[in-house]
Parts: sequence; structure tokens; C-alpha cells
Amino acid sequence: MKVPYEELIQTAIKAPSGHNTQPWKFRVEENAIIIYPYNERTLPVVDADNHALFISLGCALENLVIAAQHFGFKTNTTCYTGQAGNESIVVQLTP
Repeated sequence: MKVPYEELIQTAIKAPSGHNTQPWKFRVEENAIIIYPYNERTLPVVDADNHALFISLGCALENLVIAAQHFGFKTNTTCYTGQAGNESIVVQLTP
């Protein structure tokens, strides 16, 4: 089954975000989509600790997972939060 990467990402980016900054980047790999925080779109005055940024990433993730299920894929999500600036969310997709 071919993964509809573009449709999944288009659904993910419709997620709400603080001041509509859409603070995320996506990278497609074989059977996976990786979501990264887009640190150039932070809001240091109103979101100094990036709390709202990470909530926005969670909303994009949820949209992506729901869309994947709609297309018949199972998802396995792993969050990497170790070193600041290297955070990512990996969504593995299996038919």
C-alpha cells in the first residue's frame, strides 16, 4: 500500500498553533514522517518556554495520526526530547 505522504502532511498542518505560527517542519522517510519544531517561528515574548510550541506539535501529530488511520495505516509514535534543539517526533506508518 502506497503511503499518501502529501495528504497526511496537509492534514497535519491544519492543526491549531499559537498565533497561527505553524511552528513545525516535516521530513518524509520510507514509511515514516518526522515532525520537528521550527525554532525560527518561536514566540519568545508570549511563549518564553516554548510550551505553546510543543502543544502545537502535539496537535499536528494528532491530526497526522487520525489521517493515517483514515487511510488504513497503523501508527507507532516515538518522541525524542533529549537535547534542546534536537527534538523530534517520528511517526512510523504500517499498512
